[in-house]
Amino acid sequence: GVAAPRVGAQLDELFAAYTWPDGTPLDPRARPVGAPPPPLFCGWEAPRGCTPLYAVPALKARFAKTFCVDPASPGSVYHPLYLQLRAALAWPPPRAPGGTAEPAPALRSADGAHQLVLPALFA
Repeated sequence: GVAAPRVGAQLDELFAAYTWPDGTPLDPRARPVGAPPPPLFCGWEAPRGCTPLYAVPALKARFAKTFCVDPASPGSVYHPLYLQLRAALAWPPPRAPGGTAEPAPALRSADGAHQLVLPALFA
């Protein structure tokens, strides 16, 4: 197994101690330019031998709220997917005058431009 880095470890130490489940480097600087991101894991339990990012206090503290948007974050490899999903959750532009494309305020996110509830729940 991988030894846990010391508390207060620098990012380089943390990145060196962990990899993605597919074995590719966690450090976004160490990934080949244009390499596809690691496959997303969609299960409930972490794969055997893997440690979820949120279970590493230093990584969680640094990247919990900016996982896909901070260029230094391991999750920055998913930034293009994040942008695609964010665009998919945007409310459509208002309809022609007299139309009713505006959602109820309770369904809008804080920025007012995105859905607060996932569309799959609308069906």
